[in-house]
Amino acid sequence: MAGAVNLQTEPAGRHWPVLQIASVFAAIGLICALLAAPRTGLHLLWDVAVPLLPLLLVVAPGVWRNACPLATFSLLPARTGLSRRRPLSRKWQTRLLGSGILLLLATLPLRHLLLDASGLATAVLLTGFALAAFSLGFVFDLKSAWCSGLCPLHPVELLYGSNPQATVKNAQCRACSGCTAICRDSTAGVTPLNANCSKVLPTLLVGGFPGFVLGWFLVELQPGWSWPHAALVAYGLPLVGMAVSLALYLPAWRTWRKGAPRVFAFAAIAVFYWFKLPDLFGFGNPGHALVDVHAGAAPWTPWVARIAFIALLAGLMLRRGPARAWSTRPMPERKVLHP
Repeated sequence: MAGAVNLQTEPAGRHWPVLQIASVFAAIGLICALLAAPRTGLHLLWDVAVPLLPLLLVVAPGVWRNACPLATFSLLPARTGLSRRRPLSRKWQTRLLGSGILLLLATLPLRHLLLDASGLATAVLLTGFALAAFSLGFVFDLKSAWCSGLCPLHPVELLYGSNPQATVKNAQCRACSGCTAICRDSTAGVTPLNANCSKVLPTLLVGGFPGFVLGWFLVELQPGWSWPHAALVAYGLPLVGMAVSLALYLPAWRTWRKGAPRVFAFAAIAVFYWFKLPDLFGFGNPGHALVDVHAGAAPWTPWVARIAFIALLAGLMLRRGPARAWSTRPMPERKVLHP
């Protein structure tokens, strides 16, 4: 299937526009909750949406790409005929994707410093992302600038979605304009390393992200620390972890170029759920529980849940199977020929 082009000859289905509209209203509602009821808004974002999203990216990243509210914001100008739809050069595609990786690495430690406790700051950040997505969509062609470029979640999609379990019809692009040199949505086996970007930052992400995630979970800020001290710890531990992980990745990649990126992508998500699963079921901080079952469960339950869930992830991410794209490619746009 690798290298094949799938043309979407049928509509993606009426349910997708409904889901897209619902996701936009959900995003607006989340921002309102962050402002009016910060505790509820922060819980919905950091303890419900964020923990569930990596699993969705492993199983069916095309579902998220179809339903993402920021993608809908970005494509709104094109759908209403307001976008200038300027083509984005290969050089700027590379720059935007690299900037998205840096934005991801800069934003995550900010959770410890500000975002986890401030509904206002988190609402401002999400609103800023929405405005950036809309502005880029107003100028550039379809998904080229935001969805496949600057979006800070896009590197994670590439990392966790390299071996998707399901392909869906593309519901965001009504016709393919060839807006990117490598279409992330319809190219099987796309990863940060082959997504039309210079190799330095993608290699840093693939090899260093497991250590970055581990360092992020080891951060424990203490009351009374000065802002510079807190920032040094919040950014320092993830970056040190990234350096150690990258040092392990580079020799592994030289000897096992096809398998090492997939193994390290699995390691990153395994570390995430190793730390996050106990919280989700009430065995850690009760305020972060998705479903609190700790009262009637045995003390060893979190360990069994961790091992079982990570074994499931290993089966999904490391198994060999047919290469799949995230979604099928729509028919090409019809070009109007003038005499």
